[in-house]
Amino acid sequence: MNLPVQYNLNHIKPQHFMLHSVLDNILSMTTGLCASKMSFILLWEEGFHAAHHHTQGIKSFQSTDFSVYKDRFSKINAACFYAPNTKYHTLFQDLYFFKLYEQYPKVLVFPIFDNNQQMCGLIGVLHPENPSSIDQNKHALKELSLYTAKLRLENVMERVNLQPKPTLIQSLNQLPGAHFELIISTDGQLALPSVSQELIQMHPHFWEIEHQTSPEAIFKILHLMDFQDFRAYLLNKELSSPIEFSYALKEDSEIRKYYMVRINTYLNDAGETLCFGAVKDISLQKAYENVLEQINFDISHVMRRPVATMQGLTQLIELDKMNRETVKEVASKLQLVSNEMDTFIKKLYTDYQKRWEDLDKESQFN
Repeated sequence: MNLPVQYNLNHIKPQHFMLHSVLDNILSMTTGLCASKMSFILLWEEGFHAAHHHTQGIKSFQSTDFSVYKDRFSKINAACFYAPNTKYHTLFQDLYFFKLYEQYPKVLVFPIFDNNQQMCGLIGVLHPENPSSIDQNKHALKELSLYTAKLRLENVMERVNLQPKPTLIQSLNQLPGAHFELIISTDGQLALPSVSQELIQMHPHFWEIEHQTSPEAIFKILHLMDFQDFRAYLLNKELSSPIEFSYALKEDSEIRKYYMVRINTYLNDAGETLCFGAVKDISLQKAYENVLEQINFDISHVMRRPVATMQGLTQLIELDKMNRETVKEVASKLQLVSNEMDTFIKKLYTDYQKRWEDLDKESQFN
């Protein structure tokens, strides 16, 4: 079976945590009572679809098209639904969930009703090929559908009505920082990326995003690379590991700004690649790094010359071969070199102290 991974915390809505806490036990109980390989619950009003596999445990399906299930099942007045072969049954044959199975098993489904006796969901099992008692399974599913409806009313609907709804992120603009997200389909097509206003306003380079309608053009503005090159890179990396890279942009004043892009990628159960990225201005960090690199260069190269001179002079001093006047001359040169080093070290300290102070002032305004 090609089942999706166990439900991912990045996908689940707060309300779905509550549903899982209430219904996961019902699912495992359903699988056991009906001696089935898998049971499932689908609630289209809550956008909730979970299943229990007899060996793999609870699974969550975030890519289900709930509107299709609602339109297809809610208007049918039936006590239960039974399909001897989902491959050919008109109710099930083109539904994504049932396409996951290679052997197209039998399926037995009961409706779940809300407090107005309107169908709001389904509970069912992949029926065993040789059920010990189909009547027993029908009875069990009927009772479980009633119990599920009761739990939904008591634990979900009442909480929604009585408690304030949690604040959920409705758009990227509600997140702190500059963000974007994009989806790559299973056949490698890029959907139109979503970009926060904070990112667009970050630098003149990004202003062009609002005037582009091509997904590939927006992608190139964000990444400074071709989409196909990025996709080829994705195919050769671990999906769970983030992508990080930085690039430099010039402003009108010719000042160079540096930006770090970090992208997290993962697959949904439909096989699409979801990418969520953040862009951060690291110009100050880069400036600090440049100062440190310059200090390292000055110490290792500029100061190297007087040190080498001192080393050469000290090698000339062989008291048993040099007269007093020669020793005095060498000592005088050593004094000049040491004074030069002292002056350079003081100047180096003053220059870099000013650089650090300037960077600290700049950081206070960003």
